[in-house]
Parts: sequence; C-alpha cells; structure tokens
Amino acid sequence: MADKASNDPIDIFLCHNSADKDWVRTLGERIEQEDWHGRKLRVFFDEWDIQPGENILRRIEEGLKKCRFLGVVLSPEMTKADWPTLEWNAKIYDDPSGKRGQIIPILLRDRDLETGERIEVPLPLRILSRLDFRETRSFSKEYNRLLRRLRNEPPSRGRTLPGQSIRGMHPATAAQVVAGLPIDQDEPDPVEEILLANLLPVLLYPNTIWSASTEARKPNDVWEIVEQNPPFRLLERRLYTFINLQNDNPFDPVIDKTSVKPEAVGPWVYNPDKWKWFLYLMHQSLKSWCYQHAMLENKGRYFFRPALDENGQEIDREYKGFYKGRSRTVAKKCTKPDGSIFWAHQGVKLRFETLGERLYLQVDPCWVFTSDGKNVLTGKVVGPLSTKWGGKEQNGPILRHMTFWAHVLSNRRVKIVIPAGDGKIVIGRVPSLTNIDVGIEADHLHINALVDQIENEIDLATNMLEFEDDEEYEDIEEDI
Repeated sequence: MADKASNDPIDIFLCHNSADKDWVRTLGERIEQEDWHGRKLRVFFDEWDIQPGENILRRIEEGLKKCRFLGVVLSPEMTKADWPTLEWNAKIYDDPSGKRGQIIPILLRDRDLETGERIEVPLPLRILSRLDFRETRSFSKEYNRLLRRLRNEPPSRGRTLPGQSIRGMHPATAAQVVAGLPIDQDEPDPVEEILLANLLPVLLYPNTIWSASTEARKPNDVWEIVEQNPPFRLLERRLYTFINLQNDNPFDPVIDKTSVKPEAVGPWVYNPDKWKWFLYLMHQSLKSWCYQHAMLENKGRYFFRPALDENGQEIDREYKGFYKGRSRTVAKKCTKPDGSIFWAHQGVKLRFETLGERLYLQVDPCWVFTSDGKNVLTGKVVGPLSTKWGGKEQNGPILRHMTFWAHVLSNRRVKIVIPAGDGKIVIGRVPSLTNIDVGIEADHLHINALVDQIENEIDLATNMLEFEDDEEYEDIEEDI
C-alpha cells in the first residue's frame, strides 16, 4: 500500500549539495512541522523520498513535477555539483522567464568550506529574488518569509503607520504610533515565548551531614588509609560526609567514633560558610559519579576518557544510544601540523548553584583538549583553540549539547540519580523554563529536529583549530 503522505502535494523540493545536507535536513524537518489548510507542509528531501533500490532519476523527476516550489540551497559546492544543477535546470526549463515564481533561491554560504572559494551564482538564479540565510541572526526573518511563500501568503507589509488600527499591537509600538514617533525595528514581537535555562532543577539531596573528629589534617592523610575514597571534607579538625558515621563505614580507621554528630542540612542554607561545605560535598559526589562513568574532571570541567581496545591501547570513544540509537564521538585522537598528538574531548562545566532557596545544576557545554587523553592542555594553544570554536556555538547547538549531557548524566533514565553517601542526589532532566509575553515571531526550535542531527561535531571543532607556541600560562578558571 502506498504511503498516504505520497498522495499529498509536495510543497517544496529542496535542491542542495551533500556539504549542506545537515542544515537542509534540519530546515526540512522544521518546515514539515508547519500547518497549512489542515495538513502539514511537505518537503521532498532525498534521504526521505528515495528508497534503496529505487530509480533515482525517476524519483527526482516525479518530485520536480509534483512540487509547488523548488528551493535551491546556494553554496559554492552546490553551484559546482552536477546533480543539483540538473534539478534546478529542469525546473528552469519549464519556466525560463520565472513568471510562475516557483524557484526560490536560498543563499546559505558565500565560501567553500574547504577551499574558501567564493560562490558564483548562475545567471538564471542570480536574477531571482532570494532568501538570505547566511547570518544566524537573520534565520527567523528569512524562515518566516519562506513560510509565507509556501502558504501563498502576501509578504509582510512592515510597520503600521499613524492613523491605522493599533488593536492587538504591542503596547510599546502602539505608544510610538500614537505619538507619531519612528518605530523601533528591534522591538520584540507580541508573541509568547518559552525560555529554557541551562539549569537542571535539583529535586532531592541528602538532608543530613555527618561529622566526627579526626587526626587527619590533609586529604592525603585520609586517602592513604581509606581505600574506597568516598567524598568527604576536612574542616576544623572534623571530617564531614554524607555517610552515616554511626554505622560501619570506610572512615572508621580515621575518625573518633565517640564524636560522631549528625546535622540537618536545612539550617545550613542560611549559613554561608556551612552552605559552601555542603556544596563542596555535592560536587565531590558528582565528581565521583562521573569518574565511574568514564569521565575525568579538571577545575569543574568534565570530559570523557579515551576508550581502550582489546590490547589496552587508547582509541576514540563513542557514546552510543544518544538519540534513535545514534552514536556521538566524545573523545578523539588528533594530530597537530607538526605531527604531534593531542586529544579533543566533548566536555561540560557542571556546578551546583543556589537561586533563592532552590538548588540547580548549571550545565555549560564546552570543549576540552588534552595532551594524552588525561592531562588538560594549557598555554597559548588553548586560548585561540577554545575561543575560535566556542564562539561559533549558537543557541541551537548549545541546546542540543544540553539535551545530550542531560541524557549522559541520567544514564538514559528519566532522572539523574547520583549516589551521595547513604542518600542520593536526584536532578530533573528537563531544563528550568519561564514564559514571557514578547519574543521573535516564527523563531522557534523543534526539539526532535534539533537533536536529530548527526554531524560529527568533534571533527568540526578540530578542523577549526589554530596552533601557536606552546608557551604555557596560568589557567585562570577558579577551583570549585
């Protein structure tokens, strides 16, 4: 039986080159979430519409005949490729003057990703009005223009002039119209927005801290005797932990059992010093849990260790089963131009933060670079390395990283559960959010489309690197 969707009209055929496939896939997924006349808009995209074993030319011909519009995603690679050229030429042949307005040029990039060569738009496409997606900040505006075209809606007429109706207008804009003032083009639209923070709510944490006097003065004094190395803190000649010290426990050899004292965590919230002690134990519990899950820590940054092959040699680590069974490279061995080796790791800065009386886990995705898979690089190599790549991360990728790390920390479960002595720390996977009544019209992300991207981001990161002298300097990040 034929797929019911195959009988629906194709609203837009996305003509593109493989170099831009990930971006085009995301655009197509977003378009297919949109409604029009009681149905979803439909996109022709080769991955979805050409099955293995089918005649490629025949399926392309069918798609071009059925599509209402042809979206030509322009990049230097696309204009030099044979297949996309065949597709848009076929549509030009049917309407050489462009009177039907069926071809929509979509400018994505000016320069070739590998050679840096500038794009040369073919004349038949150059004379057509195009959408410009080169700047991320322009995406919402251009996407809205594209939707209006697909829905056969007229272009937006812009701002309301004095004397026209101000019903439903944003109050600030209405005030400007009434006063006869020029309208601020940067003013937010009167649409409801949901804002997600990089904060995961802590739902549960240990309500008791145990302490006992000890002769130990430094952590090493404890580690030399206590083999299991559970989280603890030495303060004022006492050892503090989430473990019930009244029972048999790993710290018995280093504490005075007669001095054991439990304290409720609640009052510590109002004591800045004690609350810092509590957060220290929370961070130590987090660090211990991450270490058990193949992650290392450096000044609050957590990153995956390399994997080991059957011979005990370090190899790239893949995190499997993130989304729809897909894998993600999280630790990769790389080579500098001089032939020396370094490792690139997907990392995250994790820190417990207090807002009012609520506790959150702050999640800041980052990149970590090591000399051998363990020891973090410092020096001039790190400054341009981190800044150049990290500066290109926009809201969409950062939210995708957030989704990934929530998945990792929860160990694929509904909540993040971290052992903490005799208790546990439970953290929600869904970031905290809030609603506001202004925003940017048509600027929204579909989460499924967002996380369903399979580009190898660690390869993209390492391809952006610039190496300088290895003269070291102090890492200015503060210790937790």
